[in-house]
Amino acid sequence: MSSFSCELELPAYTVEVTGHHEKGGHTMYVIEGTAGAAPWRAEKRLAALRTLHDRVVLSLGRARYDAIFAGASFAPRGGLPGTTAKLNRWCKRLFESLRYVPDGQLEFALVWLGAPRPADIPRLVPLRPRARFAASDHAPSPISVAA
Repeated sequence: MSSFSCELELPAYTVEVTGHHEKGGHTMYVIEGTAGAAPWRAEKRLAALRTLHDRVVLSLGRARYDAIFAGASFAPRGGLPGTTAKLNRWCKRLFESLRYVPDGQLEFALVWLGAPRPADIPRLVPLRPRARFAASDHAPSPISVAA
C-alpha cells in the first residue's frame, strides 16, 4: 500500500474565477484568491487550465478524481457560454481538495495558477496541517481549507 504525507502545513487558501476578457485574440480567465492574508491574481487561457486539469486527473487517478470533483466538472473545449462559471466551480473544488493532492502536485497546482507556495507565505498566517492518507483510501469528501 503506498501512502504519502507532508510535513508542510497549508495556509487558508481561497480562489475565484472572477471573469474573462480577450487578450491577443485569446480569452483569458481571471483567477483571484488569497493565501492566508496575501492576495494573488492570475490570468490563464482555457488551454492552460486544461493542462492543469489533466495533470490533476493523472495525479489522483480517474476514480479518485471523479469522486472528489463530482458536481464540479471541468469546462468543455471552445469557451462556450458558462465556461467561467464551470471554471469557478472546478477551481474552488481544487482548492477545497488541495490536502488530497499528492505533495509534488500540490506545489505545481499552486504555481500553475499563480498562487503563492505555502513556503513563500509569512508564518504569521494561521496554518492547517496536511492530511495523511493511503492511496487505497476511498476518496474523502472535499473539505474547505479556507478559514
